[in-house]
Amino acid sequence: MFTKETKNTINGWGMVFRFITPLMLTLALWILTGLRNDITDIRSDARNTKAMIVVYNTNHLRHHAEFEIELCERVASMEAYLKDTFRSKK
Repeated sequence: MFTKETKNTINGWGMVFRFITPLMLTLALWILTGLRNDITDIRSDARNTKAMIVVYNTNHLRHHAEFEIELCERVASMEAYLKDTFRSKK
């Protein structure tokens, strides 16, 4: 089917690929392992960041709740003062 020269060329490239393929596979596996480790690090960083954001938002919302309570108390005291003032004028 093939001439002897074509067979020798195919066998020559086969020898080359026989040595290069394991090296390329090793390199590809090394790169993929590094990518997997980086992805794992990014996931853990994202979890930590998410936890910090939740804590920050919880504290921030608590701050708003405390401010709202103080504001309601002030408004209530002003309402009581105004009611007393207008009742005494009648």
